[in-house]
Amino acid sequence: MADTAPYRPLDHSIVQAISGTWERFKCDDFVQALLDHILDEIKRVHWNVFQHQWSPDWHGDEVEDPQIPRITFVRPDCRHALPNFQHEDVCFRWYKWPGRGMSTNKNWTAQEWRDWHTRCLTTVRAFDVNHYDPNYARPVLVRPEPKGSTQ
Repeated sequence: MADTAPYRPLDHSIVQAISGTWERFKCDDFVQALLDHILDEIKRVHWNVFQHQWSPDWHGDEVEDPQIPRITFVRPDCRHALPNFQHEDVCFRWYKWPGRGMSTNKNWTAQEWRDWHTRCLTTVRAFDVNHYDPNYARPVLVRPEPKGSTQ
């Protein structure tokens, strides 16, 4: 893992190569599997907290923000300097959907990736735990009250 190949965007998409939307290192299958697991966990936690399925439209113009602190998503067609997914200082970019033409800014060992994966899952799961009301045995919806609301 320490010698991850440099990412070559022309191997994946000329659009990605021209737009400059990639990170320095190619994601191997191991790293892609870790990110897939994180995305699945975000879906589970989002359902628990909001009772609403988080199903990002990777092909559309918008990716719904799962509203988990310290987890950042950017819409898939964004041509800016922002990554598609970020936690801590780890950035991922992909072309159209996760796993396709995926690159990252880190050239880590397998253990470093596992440690990051654990920290990321801890962040996601903390959002679930912090919005759980043990008195009612159900998640507490955390939506802002409309302005002018009297309760």
